[in-house]
Amino acid sequence: MFHRLLLIIILFSLFACGNKPTDQQSNTNSTDSVQTENSLLKVNEALKDDPNNAELYYERAQIYANQKMIDEALQDIDRALKLDSLNEDFYLYKGDLYIQKGNGTEAEKTYLKATKIKEESPNGYIKLSELMYYGGYYEDMLKYANEALKRDMYNDRAYFNKGYAFLKMGDTTNAISSFQTAVEQNNELYDAYIILGYLMQAENNPLAEDYFKNALRVKPEDYQAKYNLAYYYQETGQYNKAIELYNELHEKFPKQVNPLFNLGFIHLMYLHVYDIAMDYFNKVLEIEPNNYKALFNRGYCKELTGDIEGAEQDYKKVLEINPVYTPAALALERFDRKEYHIEPKN
Repeated sequence: MFHRLLLIIILFSLFACGNKPTDQQSNTNSTDSVQTENSLLKVNEALKDDPNNAELYYERAQIYANQKMIDEALQDIDRALKLDSLNEDFYLYKGDLYIQKGNGTEAEKTYLKATKIKEESPNGYIKLSELMYYGGYYEDMLKYANEALKRDMYNDRAYFNKGYAFLKMGDTTNAISSFQTAVEQNNELYDAYIILGYLMQAENNPLAEDYFKNALRVKPEDYQAKYNLAYYYQETGQYNKAIELYNELHEKFPKQVNPLFNLGFIHLMYLHVYDIAMDYFNKVLEIEPNNYKALFNRGYCKELTGDIEGAEQDYKKVLEINPVYTPAALALERFDRKEYHIEPKN
């Protein structure tokens, strides 16, 4: 379980959805490009008429940043700050731009300025807390989150950041408490539900199901939200529920192999319906011909049903793809000794 937990604490933005069709991506990119050009032209025209409008420079900075033109964005946010030097949002955005540029030192300085500009605001401290996460300074992350809470005791992001800090420092109890408080303040906090689900699942706590369901409630069309719940059902022996969700995922994301693989695994290891299991592994291999784990499992299905020659071919193919995959090597050693795993027919 914990190997999955590690995946969710790498970045604040968790999980990518399934791949979109290429033509849809291309059309979307083309449309976005036209919209960006139109937006930029509109702002430039507005600046001709109103060259001292700080908000217009701020707007153009965001357009540049969306096009990965970070230096141009920084120039515009500096112009905005010259016109409105007490604007907290401008400082916060400038700090964000420095992060995109890979300059954490300047980002920290800029966020600290934001805390001085508007001392009663939690926003600068929230940004500093998140910056400390990326730098691996978890005690400082916690410190800044607490500073934010002094200014807004109901701030869900501050509690969320505290949860991360505690988690990275190995304090699971306080991490859970902080994430729970975060979702109490904001019941749409997807990432917190996901993490709570994993933490509860790691402790065999049935509350994991509720947290995964809440994540799915927040993002009902999200691949990872549904996958997490399906995998929870699989791990807790609720195979019919897992199968239903995996089938829904396959229908919507037909190129994602994990739902197919897990459907095969359930039918192989738990339901012992080997022909159906083999069909699922075949579907995985249609998408990923070098998926050696699916190939091994297909071979094992063949072995269990008495197709020793077919199983041997699959095991050998596995070792061609991954020469150090121990289960395949051990299976072939058994075959050399004429030791086969064949399921007795009813």
